[in-house]
Amino acid sequence: MYRDGLGVEKDYCKAFEWYTKSAEQGDAISQGLLGNMYRNGYGVEKDYCKAFEWYTKSAEQGDPIAQRLLGNMYRDGLGVEKDYCKAYEWYTKAAEQGDVYAQSRIGVFYLEGTGVEQDYGKAVEWCTKAAEQGHTYAFNQLAWTYHLLGDYENALPWAEKAVEAFPENPDNLDTLATVYEGLGRLEEALVNYETCVRLYDEKGDEDGKQRTIEKIKALKEKMIASKH
Repeated sequence: MYRDGLGVEKDYCKAFEWYTKSAEQGDAISQGLLGNMYRNGYGVEKDYCKAFEWYTKSAEQGDPIAQRLLGNMYRDGLGVEKDYCKAYEWYTKAAEQGDVYAQSRIGVFYLEGTGVEQDYGKAVEWCTKAAEQGHTYAFNQLAWTYHLLGDYENALPWAEKAVEAFPENPDNLDTLATVYEGLGRLEEALVNYETCVRLYDEKGDEDGKQRTIEKIKALKEKMIASKH
């Protein structure tokens, strides 16, 4: 209530005080929330080491959110030395309890070979678990993984869902364009690539813009060649 200003004026210091009382008595949810306070500097000076400490207490009691957030700390090296294998371990504990964010992140780990041997099949498996629960970030990851497998038919519906969820995200449009190109739907691919250029330009992402311009150039050459 103090944290969110519900029924009382918002007061992070008071929220921190009450979370601490509960956390020190072993309440796993409060321990995780106290970790959030330390991680974000709400009601207390930001302290990643303290955040890591409280996330660990909560995670070891089986709280899936704390397990996933502890995975983040290991992944990013916040409050602890960066360790992708440990991150993977904690993400897995959370994912097996149905945490969609952790499921998606395990999918990315398998996709990139981070903390685990690269395995596109496993990436599909975990991203699918998250996507089927409506985790929108997983839509694009799943589509891209299917693309890497050369399975454009399965990639298409997820790429379309990603664009539907975030139509102004150029990365999603890039994936959809790539899938269209793989399916031989070159005109549709071109339209989406051109939209990508505009969106990357609006966001000031010069690298993304130039990368897509090169894709358009290659696609146009392919389109010319297909007419001869």
